[in-house]
Amino acid sequence: MKNKIFYKLKNQCESKYVGSFPQIQRYKKGYITERRNSMTKTARYFFSQNPGPELDVDGLVLAPKAKLTDFLTSTAFSDYVGLLISERLLKIIQSVTTVNYEIYPAPIYNKDEEVIANYFYIHYTQELPELIDFKEFKIIIDNAEKPYEILLKNETEYKLFIQKNPHANLIYKDKIIYKNKVDNFDIFRDGIFFCETIISEKAMQLFVDNKITGLEFIKITNIFINED
Repeated sequence: MKNKIFYKLKNQCESKYVGSFPQIQRYKKGYITERRNSMTKTARYFFSQNPGPELDVDGLVLAPKAKLTDFLTSTAFSDYVGLLISERLLKIIQSVTTVNYEIYPAPIYNKDEEVIANYFYIHYTQELPELIDFKEFKIIIDNAEKPYEILLKNETEYKLFIQKNPHANLIYKDKIIYKNKVDNFDIFRDGIFFCETIISEKAMQLFVDNKITGLEFIKITNIFINED
C-alpha cells in the first residue's frame, strides 16, 4: 500500500484575489431564473446527473469590483456539481484524465451587459465510488451519545446506510484507501469521501505553471492506494 498526495480545489474568496465574493452576483436583464433549464437549477443534478443540452448558462454578470479570474465564483452554481472556468483553464482540464462532464458556453457580461469574456461551465456527470477500497472502509459514527465504528463492505452497504441514516455525522477513520486505478485519474470526485474536486500532483503543477487564478489547493496527505 502506498501513500499518494492529492489536492482539493478550493475557490479563493479574499478580496485581494477576487475583488468581490462571489464574483458573479446577478444575471442579465430578461434571464428567467424560474425556468427548468435555468442555471440556478443545477443543484437538482447534484449526484452527477446530466442536466442535458438545454441548460442555459448565458446571462452571468460580473460584479463591478470583481476580478476576472480563471475560476469564477457565482451564486448560481455549487462547486460540488461543476466549475465556472476560463477557456485556458478548460484546455488544461481537457489535457489530463478526468471524470466525465458536460461543457456549456457561459459568456461573462459587464454591468452594461456587454460580453467581456468567453467562459465555460463544466458540469460533472460522473462520480467514482468504485475507486474506493471497501475492504478498508471503516467509518466512525459521531453522535450525541457515544461514537461508534462500523465497517461497510461495499458501495451498496454504504448507500443503504446513508438512506437509513441521512443525518449521520460520519468521520472517516485514519486513512482513505483507494484501489490502484485511481492512478488513472488527474481530476475526479468519488462521491463519498469528498464532494470537492480532487486533483493529482500532475494537474496541480499544471495549474501552478500556467498561473491559474481564483483557486487554491488543499493538500490531502491521508490517501493511500492499495496496489493489490
